[in-house]
Amino acid sequence: MKNSKKLKIQTRLSVVIIAVGTVLMAGKIYADSEPGAIPLFLTIFGAGWYFYTRYKIQLKDGKG
Repeated sequence: MKNSKKLKIQTRLSVVIIAVGTVLMAGKIYADSEPGAIPLFLTIFGAGWYFYTRYKIQLKDGKG
């Protein structure tokens, strides 16, 4: 039960990081016509974390 709650929190945090990275990237593209390194890193890191967490949830549920 405790582990399930941690995985849900990790999923939500990764979605927040993806959203922040996407918003920063959109602003950077609008201002400078290029995505910038930090927003791109945030988006890729958030997506990787999200898919890793989803994989762990599937393993925990026995579907993986």
